[in-house]
Amino acid sequence: MVNEKLYEEIIVFDEKRAATIIGNKGETKAKIEKITHTVIEINKGIAKISGKDILNIETAVNILSAISIGFTPNNAIKLKELDVFLTQISFKHKNKNRQKVIAGRIIGKQGKIRKKIEVLCDVALLINTSKAYIIGSAKNTGLAKNTIEQIINGSKHRAVINWLQEVSSNKEPYLETVIV
Repeated sequence: MVNEKLYEEIIVFDEKRAATIIGNKGETKAKIEKITHTVIEINKGIAKISGKDILNIETAVNILSAISIGFTPNNAIKLKELDVFLTQISFKHKNKNRQKVIAGRIIGKQGKIRKKIEVLCDVALLINTSKAYIIGSAKNTGLAKNTIEQIINGSKHRAVINWLQEVSSNKEPYLETVIV
């Protein structure tokens, strides 16, 4: 009988997110373990992931990381697909007020801009005070990233959304363009 090597990885997360990672009666953790064929142990803001396949462990790490930064488990679990990625855009600024303005521009009034980007790009977005996170396919995250960067750089919402509607309705592959 051959002994299979067991791999493990440890991630540290904010303890406040532990309940979301574990889920009601352990359902979320169990679902992640099932789809990634791993065992997850959680204790005081530390998750130990172990399994026989390093790729499955990395998938579990990606899912747990996404939940720990604030994504819902349903959005984070999309990372199990090989063509779905978590992308991060930093807009950290020396001036904290400017940072808040940038975050507010990405979100828009009552979350309308964020929602339009999510719908038109078919991605999940999470915006905090200094970063925007995107979960989606490579093509869609690239489109969402370009859109967010245009907003960060001061392009008008209407121009960016009009451009996004045009690009997302086009059946041809997305080619990166920037509105000035």
